Amino acid sequence: MYGVFFFFAFLILRFSRERRRIESSLKQSRARLEAEVQARTTDLTSVNAQLARVNIEYKTIFDALPFAIALFRPGRVVRRCNPAYEALTGWKAEELIGKIAALPESEIRTWREQEEGLRAGRPFFDYEGPRLRRDGSEFPASISAIPLFEEERAYVGLVGWILDTTQSRLQQVERQMLTVLVQHTPGFIGVADMEGAAVFVNPFGQKLFGLEGDDHVKRTNVLEFFADSERVRGQDKIIPMIVSLGHLEFETIGRNFTTGETFPLQCTGFAIPDAKTGAPAFIATVAQDITERKRSEEELSRRDVYLTEGQSISHTGSWAWHAASKRGFWSSELFRILGYGPNTVPPTPFTFHEAVHPEDRDGAEVAWQQAVTGRTSIDHKHRIVHPDGSVRYVHSLGHPVESVTEGVEFIGTVMDVTEQQKDREALRKSLKDNESLLEENKVLQDKLRRENISLQELNRALQGELADIQKTRFEQIIGGSPALQRTLVRVDQVASTDATVLITGETGTGKELIAQAIHENSKRARMPFRSVNCAALPATLMAAELFGYEKGAFTGADRQRVGQFELAAGGTLFLDEIGELPIDTQAMLLRVLEERTFERLGGSKPISADVRVIAATNRDLQVAMRAGDFRPDLFYRLSAFPIEVPPLRERRDDIPMLVTHFIALSAARHGRTIRNIEKRGMELLRSYDWPGNIRELRNVIDTSVIVANGELLSIDEEQLFAARSSEEAPMGSLQKDMANHERILIERALVETQGKVYGPSGAGAILHLPPTTLSAKMKALGIDPSKFKERST
Repeated sequence: MYGVFFFFAFLILRFSRERRRIESSLKQSRARLEAEVQARTTDLTSVNAQLARVNIEYKTIFDALPFAIALFRPGRVVRRCNPAYEALTGWKAEELIGKIAALPESEIRTWREQEEGLRAGRPFFDYEGPRLRRDGSEFPASISAIPLFEEERAYVGLVGWILDTTQSRLQQVERQMLTVLVQHTPGFIGVADMEGAAVFVNPFGQKLFGLEGDDHVKRTNVLEFFADSERVRGQDKIIPMIVSLGHLEFETIGRNFTTGETFPLQCTGFAIPDAKTGAPAFIATVAQDITERKRSEEELSRRDVYLTEGQSISHTGSWAWHAASKRGFWSSELFRILGYGPNTVPPTPFTFHEAVHPEDRDGAEVAWQQAVTGRTSIDHKHRIVHPDGSVRYVHSLGHPVESVTEGVEFIGTVMDVTEQQKDREALRKSLKDNESLLEENKVLQDKLRRENISLQELNRALQGELADIQKTRFEQIIGGSPALQRTLVRVDQVASTDATVLITGETGTGKELIAQAIHENSKRARMPFRSVNCAALPATLMAAELFGYEKGAFTGADRQRVGQFELAAGGTLFLDEIGELPIDTQAMLLRVLEERTFERLGGSKPISADVRVIAATNRDLQVAMRAGDFRPDLFYRLSAFPIEVPPLRERRDDIPMLVTHFIALSAARHGRTIRNIEKRGMELLRSYDWPGNIRELRNVIDTSVIVANGELLSIDEEQLFAARSSEEAPMGSLQKDMANHERILIERALVETQGKVYGPSGAGAILHLPPTTLSAKMKALGIDPSKFKERST
């Protein structure tokens, strides 16, 4: 039992010892642990103090930033923002923190895309877009954002900053406006550095000086812009003064780099200072080409000289007086008229009245006061006394001119009429002394009037005899109107000669009858009169018709044929519609007219041509010459003696005689008996314009005779005045004149463009017509543009 007791005692003792050892060890460990905890606690307190200090510094910096910045959780939830952010958006911090930042509807989709990029670690900078203020208004902003992550790379939000770009946008717009203004200013704007090298010239300036782009500008020196005569002045005076004064207005002469031409310039130069030092860094110049202004000044100066000389010659001085400002003006001639030297006395009404003759002064002053108070015109004649005592007569005129800004100003003239006054006095004296001569002159005038009446009666008698003679000589030509008589006088003048005659006039006027009248009253009257219509024959047969041909001259020439020149030997050859003669045949005809010889086609023997040539046309050969359709040398050869046949509308007095003649012919031809024509019918015939002239009148009478029901002829008004095309309208009527005028303008344009209708250099552009419209007009007028192309080649 003791053994057990001792065993347990041993165990207890051992346990006690082990307990004491453990307790000792625990005490040591506790002491160490407490020391470690104390040390750790001390360190943590220090770290917390440091963190608090850093947080304060961070908040101070965050709040002091001059731009808006904020921390956001995912989804744009605001964690923190600085005062600048509050001021920019208008929200207070307590209204923002923990809430989603507002966005314009137009930016929500863009933000989602940006946040996806932030979650992927992609920041963005300087994004330009609108943002909202607390009042709902939008403002332009530049936004940047950097994503924030935890240690495990978990996205926890972002830090973003925003700048209000309203001012920068305005500045950008101002810069753009300034750039556009500089680029489009209709004047020179240039900048050069202090070494004289040009660094900028606006587009208008480049064009003015003949520069070929910005590279060309940068290769030039500022002195090269001056004309040679101004370069030394520019280097030694103008540029140094701009630098020293900072601003200078001056005139000079510029030079075009391409053409070398010079031109006057009105310039404003100024120095551009360096932004840091303030010293001049560049020289800028704004200039205007004042060529037109100089011309105007020269013209004004020249006109001033003319005015001064004119006033001196006419003894007329001019004056002006501004009532409100008491400013006056006298021309140099007015000083002279009043007996003063130029600008030796003040140009005022008071000075003028002092020069008025004492006996006329009251009247002159009353006239002046009435004009000033009533703002009426002045018209007064009076005398003036020169300082040397001589007296002159003057006529004063003036009227008020009212201006909204400057009030009333009187402008007028003073004319020295002394010589006219002396002449009038001398004339009155002369008239008084010669009253008996005037009475005698009246008697002589009465006698002369009576003798003149007798001469007029004699002249009418002689004209009647001349008309009877002409009627006998020109039996086939019916009429006695003045227009026709003038033509017949021309026929009578040229008939006895061998001169070539060109007869012009509208179609149907009887040009061939005039040609026959010339022939029948010439020394060739007993010889042949041959007539050829140049428009009726093909161009290929015209030469053969005129000059004949030898056997075998061409295919089908199986025998010799005599031409019209040989058939008309010793007589007259009438070439009607000469304007339609082919151009190659024109050359052959010119040779016959000049050399009086020709050869048959295929022949070599010259044949003498003793033939008088009379040509006729209804075309404007001047236009045909310009178009290349008629030879000028042939025209001048044919028109040695031109005769114009008047249209029937200019011979209305002849219509009754012609109607009677044609009624007789038609009645005989159709077996009818017509005694007379209705009065209304004759009035219609006389009032009609007759585009077809005598030929149309003959046809109208012939038709009326055929349809006549009795012996009294009537005219169908509806048929007579039926609508007709512009080509049928009479020359002289508005429609025909317009058509002819259009033809002339179009043909001139085609000559100038060598037949080209379309394009910027075509006839359409010259005439300001759409080419399609011009082509339609050409087709209607029968104008072929290919003829003008052939001429140009």
